[in-house]
Amino acid sequence: MPNQQPVLAFTLLLAYFALHSLLAADGVKEWFSARIGPNFRFYRLVYNMKKTNCEGNLERNTRNMQNG
Repeated sequence: MPNQQPVLAFTLLLAYFALHSLLAADGVKEWFSARIGPNFRFYRLVYNMKKTNCEGNLERNTRNMQNG
């Protein structure tokens, strides 16, 4: 069976980019703003914390795949 790790990494990267684009859309931000109210000001902070965590996990997983 061929190594499926590069395919998985590519799929996860595509999913990350799709989610990033979705959450960056103005309509989505307006939807969150209407539901969260005054706490929406923390949206970017939470978004960036989550993004940094996901990028760290992706980098670590990629390194693990390369090292076997």
